[in-house]
Amino acid sequence: MRTKFHWNVGKDPPKWKGDKAKYSAIHMWIRSHKPKPKKCEHCKKIKKLEWANKSRKYKRTFKDWLALCKHCHTKYDFPLKNKHRNKLGQFID
Repeated sequence: MRTKFHWNVGKDPPKWKGDKAKYSAIHMWIRSHKPKPKKCEHCKKIKKLEWANKSRKYKRTFKDWLALCKHCHTKYDFPLKNKHRNKLGQFID
């Protein structure tokens, strides 16, 4: 798959940060690599979907992500409303 960031893919790309990648970089990675289903994985309605992280550790693992509509994503993340994030965007326990 060729993307507009073709210089940043393949084996050992020069700007690869691995586990030190920030919140936005991980979201960009999941959007470009995991096919988004047509329905919300919670309510099963056909709406615009967002990626939600299950473990809140923002791993580059497909099983660690859910495609949710905005309403379900907000409900899913609500218990984290008062939690803080570190520099990488990960929730601090």
